[in-house]
Amino acid sequence: MKKKIKEKFVPYTESFELKELGFNEDCFGFYLNADANVWIKQDIVDEIKDIYKGDIKAPLYQEAFDWLRKKYKLFYMDEIGTFDYSFRIYDMKKEKHLKENILHPIGFNFNGSPEEARLMGLREIIKKIKNEKQRKKT
Repeated sequence: MKKKIKEKFVPYTESFELKELGFNEDCFGFYLNADANVWIKQDIVDEIKDIYKGDIKAPLYQEAFDWLRKKYKLFYMDEIGTFDYSFRIYDMKKEKHLKENILHPIGFNFNGSPEEARLMGLREIIKKIKNEKQRKKT
């Protein structure tokens, strides 16, 4: 798969973690195993769900963020500055800002990307949900 298209999909590790959190939405992409190759479903029909039942679904970042917003009330937002990319996560249950992370300080040596910001934001949301679930167990 071309790199530009592959960057639109959540990586395997985070897709697996989303599955553990309950993500089971229809997706165009899936992983057969941990080899990090995203496969695309050619036809999205009800019968296809059974064929790919054991595989890890590979959502687009937007699909993952939409699901996390609906299920866990955590909202991700890109912020793009002149020389940096950052993100914010809002807890819609508490209506407060949770995390802001600037990938690189403002400067001329910026090497980051929006894709890095999205991945870091997704990891922060997953970590927060897992921590909350762990805290409830104890």
